[in-house]
Amino acid sequence: MTDQFSAQDPALGYLFQIRYALLFLLEAREDGQEFELAIENLDDIDIVKDGNELKLIQIKLHRNPDFLTDACSDLWKTIRIWCTNLKNKKIQLENVVLTILTTGIAPNGSIANMLRPKPFGNRDVDTAVEKLIHIANTSKSQTNQGAYAIFTSLSKEEQTALVEKIQVLDGSPGILDLRKKTLNILTCAARKEYVEAVYEHIVGRWDDLVIRHLYERSSNYISYKELSNMIDDIREQYYRDSLPIHFPRSVQIDQNELNEDQRMFIEQLKLVKIGQKRVNHAISDFYRSSRQRSKWIRDLSIPISELELYDEKLYYEWERIFATMEEDLEYETVEEVLIKEGRNLYEDMMRLNFHIRVRCTEEFITRGSYHMLANQLRLGWHLNFKVLLSHLQNCEKEAAS
Repeated sequence: MTDQFSAQDPALGYLFQIRYALLFLLEAREDGQEFELAIENLDDIDIVKDGNELKLIQIKLHRNPDFLTDACSDLWKTIRIWCTNLKNKKIQLENVVLTILTTGIAPNGSIANMLRPKPFGNRDVDTAVEKLIHIANTSKSQTNQGAYAIFTSLSKEEQTALVEKIQVLDGSPGILDLRKKTLNILTCAARKEYVEAVYEHIVGRWDDLVIRHLYERSSNYISYKELSNMIDDIREQYYRDSLPIHFPRSVQIDQNELNEDQRMFIEQLKLVKIGQKRVNHAISDFYRSSRQRSKWIRDLSIPISELELYDEKLYYEWERIFATMEEDLEYETVEEVLIKEGRNLYEDMMRLNFHIRVRCTEEFITRGSYHMLANQLRLGWHLNFKVLLSHLQNCEKEAAS
């Protein structure tokens, strides 16, 4: 059990960190503030406005209530980081607030309690500095020795200037309470029945944004405007004449990853000799569209009857064009001609974009839905697709039984 929790705690800590970053920007959006933040830059979270550091925040999550004692590692690890950045001239104290945000509790009389911001505590920087010096000179903690050494290497003026900038926000909401606070802010972002869905959608997009931010480092900061635009985009997807899109990006999936009963549409493409690159595009459209439609149903975003009507609309358009091809090829027996005309039909259908709702305009929904219908052999591209593929459908039915 110990190993299990040791693996879980860092994961929870990471989630806590990025969820708090999201909450900071949401609160800024609500209050009309405009700033940017970075994750894992100088600190767990850096908050910047107009290019100037406003806050460096260390986030501390504890499963169970914990106390910030004078020699606790949470306090001294953080002091070590800030002392190091100060010595390396990575931070300028006149421009910044150094914040420890923790679910732990600062006991009365403790250093952490003395560093609470007013009016949340009896702030006493001078006494806190004296106690820090005393702990650094007398504590036997091996874990904190590096922190003690770098803190005592500062001059008294530097120590005081550093501690002046430290504020401790103890008793902060845990990760589950954080979710509730975020949901409360989002109640204005969507209709009541969709608040949970909007929350999940925003969190998913936020996680993707943070991962790219951490991996690429192409932009050091995530802006208030970037989040605000993302929320506006997601909110609009939950209007009555729209639908949310959860799978906006193309995916690369090998056809062998599809279930046996999900490969008929690929056989349809082979009949008209569609190249492998376009087959891969079709697999992506099929996969995303089928997943998106399933999620709409699970989230109660759309009734099944509406999807059925949409499929009927797609089928009717195909049937109209296919009937023309049937007339033109009534006496045609040359396979190369049948293949060419079938490929032309396929290309024509893939250019269509029927909006399932007025504001839901993603083209992969139409293309993928056509592939879903082709997978059921309800429609096809080759003039004789039913004759040529019926044996495969029979094999699928036998395997299923």
